[in-house]
Amino acid sequence: MREEAKMRQNSMKWTLATVALVALLALAGCEKTDPVAQTDWVVDVTASPSSHPVVPGPDQPVESKIIVVVFDAAGIPQGGIGLRCSTTAGRLESDGNRIRTDSTGTALDRLFTTATATVRCSSGAAFGETTVTIGDQNQAPAAVISITPRDQQKVNQTVAFSGAQSTDLDGRIVEYRWSLLSTNPDPGRDNPEQLVFPEGQDSFTRQFQNAQQLEVSLTVVDDLGALSSPPAVENYEIVTNLSPTADAGPAQTGQVNTNNPGSPTGISCTVNQVSGCGSTDPDGRILTYRWNWGDGRENFINNVCTAGHTYFPSSLPASFTVTLTVYDDGDGTCGPRGPTGDTCPTRGTGEDTTTVTCPAP
Repeated sequence: MREEAKMRQNSMKWTLATVALVALLALAGCEKTDPVAQTDWVVDVTASPSSHPVVPGPDQPVESKIIVVVFDAAGIPQGGIGLRCSTTAGRLESDGNRIRTDSTGTALDRLFTTATATVRCSSGAAFGETTVTIGDQNQAPAAVISITPRDQQKVNQTVAFSGAQSTDLDGRIVEYRWSLLSTNPDPGRDNPEQLVFPEGQDSFTRQFQNAQQLEVSLTVVDDLGALSSPPAVENYEIVTNLSPTADAGPAQTGQVNTNNPGSPTGISCTVNQVSGCGSTDPDGRILTYRWNWGDGRENFINNVCTAGHTYFPSSLPASFTVTLTVYDDGDGTCGPRGPTGDTCPTRGTGEDTTTVTCPAP
């Protein structure tokens, strides 16, 4: 009886050992079905997102997708490659089990963690790593102001203020805080005028009754409460008359005479026609062209946009910078500008330069 029980016990041990051996062989056979990377292959591991600015609660892990791509020595992605991934913190969706690259050479896993973690994925002797950062510092947004039309606008005309070019590299902008500080505010308008607009409303328009100087500032707020610092600031002008734009024309080459008895040096250099005819005035007309020839002499010419001049250089070659200043009719009540002064307070001016070269003979 005792001998029979002993035989049954030994038979059970052999059965268990056989089952274990079969399982190990099956597992080994399964492992062999997935090729592994060769030593000189590259296992590229990235995380998306790679950082989470806010530290999560202990029971609320954040999630990052782990993307693994296997390349052979020639840089060609390899499909059907077996990999195992591990993490220094949190847990992986694969739980350390084998994952396999698809036809594009890519395998995916997911990390759930409440702390900064480094994920390592290996295949054979090749491996790659990536780090997912938790609680890194939120980047503050940057405010940018755009005003149309640029620089100045007439009273009672529309000015468009935009913060659309403002950016937040690691989130989004949820609030736009504007301040308009005026030297001569319109009646009934706060000074500074404070305006706050929510996400999606990055622009607004205004009309101004008074001529004034504006200091426009913009602070933007991101989705984590960070403010742009310092705020963006632009200066702007509301005027009764828009300034003209001067155009002194292209560079000129003078006609040289090295035997001019009327020249103190015997040398003269003449430009017959320097043109300021490309100058414009957006809301009126240009009355006076002032030419400073760069040799200490100047001319005021009314209602004619071209001029000529003769230089007496001491030697050749010589070069002179010519400055053109144009004067408009102001708010429509100004006359031409004279050389002795200007009594029109609303007149606008513009300035441009060109060059006159006197070559060596």
